Amino acid sequence: MESTDLDNPKEKAPSPAMNVSIAAKNGITGSVNGDRPAPAKDGEGDAKDTSLQRGTEKEVEKVEKVETEGEKRENTQPLPFRRLKDKWSRMQHSHDVSVPNPSSSPPTPLKPVPEIKEPRKPQGQISPCTAAERHENNKQDDDEDRASIVSLDSDSTNGPFFWYRVVSKFVPKPRNCHTATMVGDKMLVFGGFGGSKWFEELWTFDTRNIEWHQPELQRTVFGASHPCPPARYAHSCVSFRGLLYVFGGYGGADSWLGDLWVLDTQSIRVRDQTKAIMSWSKPDTVGEAPSPRAAHTANVVGSRIFIFGGNDGTVRMNDLYSLDTQNMEWKREICAGELPAPRAGHTMTLLPAESATEDSNPKLLLFAGGDVTCVFNDVHVLDMESLRWSAQPTSGPRPSARAGHCACTLPGGDLLVWGGGSVGKVMNDLHVLNVGTMTWSGEVHLKMSPEPRVGHSVCMWGTEMYVFGGGDSNTVFGDLTILDTEALMQHGGGCGRNHVTPQ
Repeated sequence: MESTDLDNPKEKAPSPAMNVSIAAKNGITGSVNGDRPAPAKDGEGDAKDTSLQRGTEKEVEKVEKVETEGEKRENTQPLPFRRLKDKWSRMQHSHDVSVPNPSSSPPTPLKPVPEIKEPRKPQGQISPCTAAERHENNKQDDDEDRASIVSLDSDSTNGPFFWYRVVSKFVPKPRNCHTATMVGDKMLVFGGFGGSKWFEELWTFDTRNIEWHQPELQRTVFGASHPCPPARYAHSCVSFRGLLYVFGGYGGADSWLGDLWVLDTQSIRVRDQTKAIMSWSKPDTVGEAPSPRAAHTANVVGSRIFIFGGNDGTVRMNDLYSLDTQNMEWKREICAGELPAPRAGHTMTLLPAESATEDSNPKLLLFAGGDVTCVFNDVHVLDMESLRWSAQPTSGPRPSARAGHCACTLPGGDLLVWGGGSVGKVMNDLHVLNVGTMTWSGEVHLKMSPEPRVGHSVCMWGTEMYVFGGGDSNTVFGDLTILDTEALMQHGGGCGRNHVTPQ
């Protein structure tokens, strides 16, 4: 554990990046929960029976061999090429479109790709940080608002590639201590702190079409103004059945929030027409609600939302509350076992069923965070059936103490931890915990990674981990980066495997 002095936020704007104090004091949960659907495969349901065209059994075997080899080739293609090729495949059925060249020398695709127009320099404020990005950014098509995906590896031409950056003209303002939550294949970003102001705006990122946009919100009801949540940061946000549940946070002027807002992300009826307009509401609740707080965590287990820990400007907490979404009743839960120390800026991650070793009870895994004097790197597990806490001993090189980091479960069940901060230090290291054996991988060394940061958000979509925003001691970030976790694990980025150090 490391000692630190964590001040309370004041009405006066903090330093431009909220510094490392955000990590242990007002840091975002880091663990963004909600549905994590696997990306739908293009062309499902449209497969054609080609056996009549293949003729003899010998020809069939030949075709199957070619298809298998082609499939292996496609699986080795870099992420930008796969994603943009898939995007063109979806769009070509509705209208003719040209896509930017995703790499300087992409592998030969199994199927023809559309003709690529001459390179054109992108417009807008784009600041590539590597030669590879500058090279890729010059390959934009005539649609100036269309985003592209570029690799962070500046010198590598053959890969493997792990981190990618989304380059787009139309993007949210830089921020940290916001939330990002997956609803289907859309990532919804709400709130945050931008260095001089608090945000109440809502943004969505379409993971399929690689596009940012601001959704239309319902502003009036029968001529009256429709309420929306006030600006805030270090709040929590989870997704359940198409609804976003936002709780708490810090709203400035020493305003520690304890309000609950719900966003209906589905289409609503307007003048007998269905439009994609989202609507906020402030539901009535019963029972004992959590006290106002920020830098806490929220997780969905079954049909209940669990709030743990946080900071109210005076004390750090280790209490647990649940909200039954069926009857909107709050309840303070009484937990057994060895309770974790009070903290804020931690992560709580729902472990997948396949990672269970002793039983199949759902479990939440708590990692790190900080209180007024210390920053932690401990691991605790909460059994959601018995509500019993247990401190978990781990083996392997444990990550250093931190707060304001992010954590998420990989498709195979392991826990990935990235970034965060401690006293005078901001990090961008990556660690993987095998939750079956409670073994840490040690730092997974990659040639290129995004800049160190705290207060960022993370979302998983299939095998892709999306990291947005965050800040260090001098800068608030507005970049969106993608970690290809499939490539990471294939090349030894996990426990019991060789660590990845591309040359």
